[in-house]
Amino acid sequence: MAIVYTNIDININDCGQLPLINSIVPWKTWYEEIKSIQLKEISLDTDNVLPCSGKFYMFNDDDNIVQIIKRQAELFEEKIGEITEEEIKEALKFIVYAVRQPSDYQLTEIIKNDLKKYYEDYVHYCLKYVNQPDKSSRPYFLFTSRNQNCIPDITKINLDALNKEDAEILLKTELKKIKNIHLNESDVAKLAKVLQNFPLALQQAIAYIRSKNTKSLDGNYSVKNYLIEFENKKKSELLEYPPPFDFGAYKQVTLTTFDITISEIQNDQKNGLNAIKILQFLAYLYADEINADMFLSYFKNNVKVRDETLYLLENYSMITITKINAMSSIKIHRLVQTVFQHKFKKATRNNRKNN
Repeated sequence: MAIVYTNIDININDCGQLPLINSIVPWKTWYEEIKSIQLKEISLDTDNVLPCSGKFYMFNDDDNIVQIIKRQAELFEEKIGEITEEEIKEALKFIVYAVRQPSDYQLTEIIKNDLKKYYEDYVHYCLKYVNQPDKSSRPYFLFTSRNQNCIPDITKINLDALNKEDAEILLKTELKKIKNIHLNESDVAKLAKVLQNFPLALQQAIAYIRSKNTKSLDGNYSVKNYLIEFENKKKSELLEYPPPFDFGAYKQVTLTTFDITISEIQNDQKNGLNAIKILQFLAYLYADEINADMFLSYFKNNVKVRDETLYLLENYSMITITKINAMSSIKIHRLVQTVFQHKFKKATRNNRKNN
């Protein structure tokens, strides 16, 4: 069964019909002489999955919806092939239209509350073993989370940014691996300071400088060049992230470094557009152990182009690729996912406005 969720409501009359109002829109020819669609309200055992006052409907008792879908299918026949009325009727038996469901924000809150309860229960379960009378054989557990509100009141270790010395050592150690690069001590110190010694931002900067120099034989892209790009990007294009996109105290440096990297990837003439598209896909997947083969259909089974695209993202430290036997596994930082979720939504809103 396929359940189509929407947070909007629909106006069903007392006869269980959804009136169709003709308007001057390109798709009005799909139903211009059809006045209504007959719906059948049903009950689902899954109501408690999304606690709300929503309703569930099916369309399989009405021929009008079959005619509308048939006209839509004919319009896109070149892409989807021919679909018969019998196939449409059969498919409608398995499609449920769920209306008045939670919005994006409400759904986020539901998931957050469920996760919080899960982690609280799990941590308490672990604490039973930690608090055993015999301390000699008790286990130890380490829980990591950006949101400490989701775990009970236990001892916390706050992992903040690096100190000044460690941040500079990280930059020097990694940048010295770049062939022919000239490092200026004061520029390195300034970069660490500008990026607030934040590891994720430092990693992005290192990957960017490395990739820029890989494209240049003389290694003429310096730390100073990156600092100039950073300041220009920060002044002109720093992204505004509304709630719930909260990045904490390192918002500016994190988003600016990501924005620099994303722009550079997008400008890659060979694989840039594909790379951005793959990042959009990755933004909504589970962040760890993503099978790279799932993207083969997008690349029309061209393994070479797929690998080139993924390696481009890895070179800029947007993803990590792990080889396990013949399978490539992808890992993406959850912050990268959040950035792209926002960018994708923003682009979608802009497209709707332009259309």
